[in-house]
Amino acid sequence: VSSSERSLLFDSLRKGLRTQVGQKNFIANGLIRSLPYETFLRNHFHSMKLPEELLALPFLESSFNPEAESKVSALGAWQFMPFTSSFYVPRRTSQYDYRMNVGIASLAAAFLMFENIRILK
Repeated sequence: VSSSERSLLFDSLRKGLRTQVGQKNFIANGLIRSLPYETFLRNHFHSMKLPEELLALPFLESSFNPEAESKVSALGAWQFMPFTSSFYVPRRTSQYDYRMNVGIASLAAAFLMFENIRILK
């Protein structure tokens, strides 16, 4: 891809970018929550040859909040839906839902993305 094609692509993406105001604390708290996992996640994604940029997803989905829950039952930092998580996350129990465990959910997300990349080439 030439640099001019790349510039055009990023210009078009920039024009479609949405922002929200008043999110400073939400983002700051997400950064703080992510710190204990940063080295582990970067190393794990690198070992699986996954783009490091994918680590932005839990910020976009939940601001790295392991207790985030959507109206449609997506749960945890990675916002796994119950059906999808049934393939990648250990079985939920009446006491605990592993989608709320950042480490386990991150491993599951990495395997899900690795599989999707492999399938979609």
